Amino acid sequence: MGGFNTDIGQLDDFVLQVDAKSMASVKDSACAIIYRAQDTDNYYFFLVSAGYKSYQVGKFVGDVESTLIKWTESSFINTDTANNRIKIVCQGSQMQFYINEQYLNTATDFSFSKGYVGLGATGGSESGFYPWLQPSTKTNVVFDFLNIYAP
Repeated sequence: MGGFNTDIGQLDDFVLQVDAKSMASVKDSACAIIYRAQDTDNYYFFLVSAGYKSYQVGKFVGDVESTLIKWTESSFINTDTANNRIKIVCQGSQMQFYINEQYLNTATDFSFSKGYVGLGATGGSESGFYPWLQPSTKTNVVFDFLNIYAP
């Protein structure tokens, strides 16, 4: 799915904004924002699928996945190879999610109060959208204009 960057240190309250563009029209693919990561088995993720015009928020704790916001369709998500501006606002246990300057949803969780951030891309198979179980080489996402700042 991706990794995280330890060079900037662990972040607690922050706003992360980045532009993401899929370089191929692959329906079973998504860009991934990883945040408040402790290690490779413990982190939150925000997935945006242009192919399905949908998003999901979840977490891994001890390498066990939990869903915070199930896959939800949104007309605010641009399709195919169009650019999507993704934004996450984390303050305490509350996390707000935006796409293309439009509010999507809020999740509350107390698992991780700070951690590393990262970007990634993920692709799945036609049989189901769980790409970390069935990796695909079809996915290619370009990220640009990454900004991280205090809320």
